[in-house]
Amino acid sequence: MLQGLKHLLAASRKAGAKQFLHVSSVMVYGDPPHPASTRENAPTQPLRGTYGWTKLKQDELVEAAARSGLLSTVLCPPNISGPYSYYLLDILAAIREGSLALLDEGAAPCLLVDVTNLCHAIELALERGPGDGRRLFLTDDESVTWRALLDGLAPLLPAGAIDRLPRLSLEALRKLCQPPAKSKMSPLRSVKHLFSADVRPALCRDPLWEKLDASLRRSVSLLGRSMEDRLRLSIDGPLSIPKARRAPRVNTQLSSHQLRSVRHDCALAKERLGYRPVASFQHSMAAFRAWYAQHCGTANGYEDLLGYLG
Repeated sequence: MLQGLKHLLAASRKAGAKQFLHVSSVMVYGDPPHPASTRENAPTQPLRGTYGWTKLKQDELVEAAARSGLLSTVLCPPNISGPYSYYLLDILAAIREGSLALLDEGAAPCLLVDVTNLCHAIELALERGPGDGRRLFLTDDESVTWRALLDGLAPLLPAGAIDRLPRLSLEALRKLCQPPAKSKMSPLRSVKHLFSADVRPALCRDPLWEKLDASLRRSVSLLGRSMEDRLRLSIDGPLSIPKARRAPRVNTQLSSHQLRSVRHDCALAKERLGYRPVASFQHSMAAFRAWYAQHCGTANGYEDLLGYLG
């Protein structure tokens, strides 16, 4: 993503491009975003190595290009809705398998931009973009909740699918979405891992390690079966048997989006581009449902055939 963007910027300079347009992401403000990120000048705080961090590095490249004379505009959208939306397809799939956990009955804000609105803004930016490399938030400019989104998807779902979704409190969802704690470095643990059943077979492909492994096995066998078992347990640990799950696992990636309580304001895009959404949320959902019906065969008579094949 970074090297490719560098090539594009270099080619644009060489070709004398009049305007360079970069599509960023609200993820540069973190996940969940910084509370002040209702406006574009808020602190950016994505975790290093994440998608948001990479997008932020892209933004910095574009800003540097703008300072060096290449007129550049940066659009900063949330998830994209409307026909062909991968995001809405992922949500539908999570609802069907019961893995989308619902926070506060869906009262959390859900920021989207319809693909038609995004394309409209891209055209405006190419025609009259400010060119200073600053981000411009781009949304549908409506107060939409997750409940409204689920209601919009309900006609495409089995009856009662939304009612059967697991409910979580804010505290429970935050705890569920926390990254696992990193284990501390331990020389003893590293040595044990080196001699574990996971690593030893690979090492023994080398003749020297194979000879050393055979020598150690002979030495350990002289200590008796009881001591041999204790050493094996110390290195490999007890046999792990995964617990059977009675309910589907929660899709933490999608469910955590409900923790994004900030509504990014697109006032700057209105001011600098003359942006006005051309598609409302209701229109966007209707367009997605119509496309989905065609895509899945329910609107063209092939539903039975596709169901049989799928």
